[in-house]
Amino acid sequence: MKNHWVRRLSLLTFLGLGIVYAMVKTDYDHKADFGQYKTYSWLRVEAGDTLWADRITNAVDSQLAAKGWTKVPSGGDATVAAMGSTHNEKTPGNVLHRPGRRLAVARFR
Repeated sequence: MKNHWVRRLSLLTFLGLGIVYAMVKTDYDHKADFGQYKTYSWLRVEAGDTLWADRITNAVDSQLAAKGWTKVPSGGDATVAAMGSTHNEKTPGNVLHRPGRRLAVARFR
């Protein structure tokens, strides 16, 4: 029974590492004085899914509001854009076999 929980915990840890190591890239003008900016407007949000686009927009709006920035429909001091992408890759299933037991096929996606 204990071995069963150890295997489950190992699997969850392995899957969790995939989330932790997601790649995020940011780009901005390193010479800009962001202290002078007070307003911002959105250029676009491309996340491939409206749910994610809403989450990204809300998260950025929240963080910028906390810094005292005001969102305007257009013509802000700064323009914000967010682009996201995912990469799906097919992986072969792993065959687990123990003598005296059935074969189990595990697929990780």
